[in-house]
Order: sequence, then structure tokens, then C-alpha cells
Amino acid sequence: MFITLEGIDGCGKSTLALNLKRKLELLGFKVFLTKEPGGSNLGKDIKKIILNKNISPITEFLLFAADREVHAKIIKQHLHKGEIVISDRFADSSIAYQGYGKGVDIDFINEVNNKVLGGLKPDVTFIIDIPIYIMQERLGDRSLDKIEQMSEQFFNKVRTGYILLSQDSRFYVINGTYSPREVLSQTLNILLTFDEIKKPALQYLDKIESTDPQKLFKLLEPHSDVIINRYTSAKSAFNKQPKQERK
Repeated sequence: MFITLEGIDGCGKSTLALNLKRKLELLGFKVFLTKEPGGSNLGKDIKKIILNKNISPITEFLLFAADREVHAKIIKQHLHKGEIVISDRFADSSIAYQGYGKGVDIDFINEVNNKVLGGLKPDVTFIIDIPIYIMQERLGDRSLDKIEQMSEQFFNKVRTGYILLSQDSRFYVINGTYSPREVLSQTLNILLTFDEIKKPALQYLDKIESTDPQKLFKLLEPHSDVIINRYTSAKSAFNKQPKQERK
């Protein structure tokens, strides 16, 4: 399964990516975590160019696309191994940032993306949505890169782009103003509606329940509704334990 995470800067994508990887691994899955740009050696070099050179929006997009072609091959390799792939940003970022944000023709972006991806498409995309003022609060006084320094008007356009993209059934919008724990829980609830996630996860938990109930307690935190509905009695017992015993 190929999962992508999208959203404006400061929305919490990277935190969710790490938390989701850890949680899925606890549920018995093999997970490959990657990102754009930087998911390939070429991508790391391209990121330096984009952040340090004065280039046009269309050149910026084409550089991202060059990285994406290499990145897509890496992702396919891991998918062929049966792993879950989580990417912190992917092709939709170009539509939102270079398309809606900077005015590059969206049909052109889609055409190039289709060429470089060779049929690769996410199975599900989570858009972590936050208001612009929350983004500004989170970025705070830290040293900002060139993209993070863009205007409020620019990020409003990008956010609007993501909202428009979310009308497609592949997308799910997550409220990024909540705590990382709650954002993870929302995301898991959605993922566990997919049989390719739900069935193996519940089979794994059934096995754990019969061999190591204490480990099951750990897997239920933070929980999803699907898991808790299946393991209500285990959750009840877990809640009665002193916190120091919840390991």
C-alpha cells in the first residue's frame, strides 16, 4: 500500500509520518518511510538548488519532477517487496505549491507527473489541514527556508489547492490542529477501513492476544476505533492498570 501525506508547512506531516510508521510496524507491517524532495540522492542535491538558487516556478517544478522520477523507482521497489510505503509529500505537492501557489499550469504539471511516475499513484493521501495562523505560530522564530518564507497569500493559495484536491475520493482531510496523538488516531481509523490494512492488523493482534496479552495493551495505545471495538475487554483491563505498569 502506498500512503502519501500532504499539507502546508508546519501542518505536522513529518511527525505523523514517523508516528504512523512506528504504529504500523507495531501492528506487524514492514514499512518504508520516504519523503520529497530528498527521497533519493538526486533529490537531496535538487533540494539544495531549489532552496538556494533564484529559479522560476516552472524550473522549480521540473527539478522536483526530475527527483520524482528517481524517487518513484525506489518506491516501486519497496511496494514490490510487499512493504507499506509512506511518503512525506509526493506529486500532489507540486499541484498545490507550484500549481495553485505559483501559477504553473496544472494540466502541464499533471502531464509531466504522469510521464515520470510511470503509472505509480498513491492508494490513499492524507491532507493534514491547518489554518495559516497556526502555521505561522508553529514556524515561529526558527530559521526558515526559502519556501517557508513565502507570503501568507501564497500559503492561502496552496491551502486552497489542497482543499480542491481533496474532492477526489483518494484524499482524506485530517484536522492538523489536534495533538499528534489524535492526528495519528484519526489517520489509523481511516487506514483500518482498507482491507489490506485491517485484515492483517487484526490477524496479528489475534496472535498477540493469545501469546502476549501485555504486548497487546501497548499496541492499543494510541488506539483506533476499529481495534478498540474488537478488543474492548482488553482495553478495559488496560485502563485499570497503574500507569507505571503500562509498558
